[in-house]
Amino acid sequence: MIKWITCGELNPNYKYILYSIIFLGLYNIATGFGYDGNKELSTQFFKNGKFGYNYLIHEIFLYLVCIIVSCILILIEKKCIFEKKNDNNEIKENNVVNILPLTNGNLSEGSISLLYTKTNEEKYSRISVLFIIFIEILVEQFNLIFVKFFTHISFWMFELYFTAYLCLKMFHIEIYKHHHLAFGINLISIFSVLFRAILTILEGNEEKALYVKYWWFIIIGSILSLIYTFFISYVFVYLKKSFNENFIPSSKILLFYGIIGFFVTLCLCIIFTFTPCGKKIENIHEIKDYVCKVVNNENQTYIDNLKVYFKENWENSDYDTKRDEILTNIFQSFSFAIYKYWSYKIIECLNPFHRIFSGSFYYILQQTIFFIVNSNKIINNEDIYLKYKILLDLLEDFLNVLTFLIYTEIIELNFCKFNYNLRKNITLRGIINDSSLYDLDAISVNSENGEEENQKDDEIKVLD
Repeated sequence: MIKWITCGELNPNYKYILYSIIFLGLYNIATGFGYDGNKELSTQFFKNGKFGYNYLIHEIFLYLVCIIVSCILILIEKKCIFEKKNDNNEIKENNVVNILPLTNGNLSEGSISLLYTKTNEEKYSRISVLFIIFIEILVEQFNLIFVKFFTHISFWMFELYFTAYLCLKMFHIEIYKHHHLAFGINLISIFSVLFRAILTILEGNEEKALYVKYWWFIIIGSILSLIYTFFISYVFVYLKKSFNENFIPSSKILLFYGIIGFFVTLCLCIIFTFTPCGKKIENIHEIKDYVCKVVNNENQTYIDNLKVYFKENWENSDYDTKRDEILTNIFQSFSFAIYKYWSYKIIECLNPFHRIFSGSFYYILQQTIFFIVNSNKIINNEDIYLKYKILLDLLEDFLNVLTFLIYTEIIELNFCKFNYNLRKNITLRGIINDSSLYDLDAISVNSENGEEENQKDDEIKVLD
């Protein structure tokens, strides 16, 4: 019986994907779940009131905790290296005594170091790594602003195409037939994004997205999304290059990420504190209202404001709101920091493609749970556009997971030669070719030996 679809071997490092999914889920539990701005379908465990609009200040807390977590991880790694080095030294001393008994174990330190010392110097360019992380911070902050204006316009699926192209140029990783099939399936999910954006326009709620009020902004939003996707793809492919060539650990990447992110967001928050957007006008929705949601006592709006957060909000909030704000910051900050560490480990131990699709596994799980929990509300909801959007979301997540399984060869398609250039089959052909070459070498050696023996026999006959 021919098996058209089989399962490939799972890499042990896939555990990092599982860890990232768990901590991403914990992070979203702190921030709350929702869909399409529908208050009936939103679930928020911590009611932090007006504090929720100070997103940039929350980002400062996130990066600060990333610094703390990375320092802890670096100390743990150094302790493990120190213990391992001590164990290795004991083994080396025993081996020296056993292997060289004539010396009675009296070897100079120089000779031991020549035998056993391995160079551990960090030979990577700190400037280039810091710059690429700085780019990552900027594009992440850009995306946070972008989603406030352009809900449902996120062409993150293009990361697959950009990453494949960049890996081809940087690492010479070829693109084979089963990869092209994954590209085609991924293309369907891109169309689902456009359909959801069209449904949002037809719905006519201007508060949800800027392109509802100005339909031509959908073109601008699409272009900006593609630019963001390209830069974020370049960041993670370059980080993979740093992991491979310079042996930089994920804990140090997280440390650089936290330090740079902390100072960038702090500077932005100070600038926005002294840059008002204008007065808040009731029942009128302007462009600034999509992003300037922090309002002070004088009805002045801001993107974010340190004075409003630390003075007005704390003075005007009750005990429960303050408690929830503190718990939210602690819970989501540590969850995000550990999630970020595991996402870097995915790139270090696997590749950028696995980082892309780890999000797909999480979101299909989240959407499924969301649909099950809110099934009655969704079915009884009179908003037909909402139902179509949820179905498109589920279809999109399913296609993304299928794309991942095919692209990473977890699912092997044994028809139409989709399995011809799988890694295991390429390796198998290499082994067969090597063994064939070995047989040819053996035959040639035997033939040469035979010719030499015949030549000696002829010489003996001539002498006789």
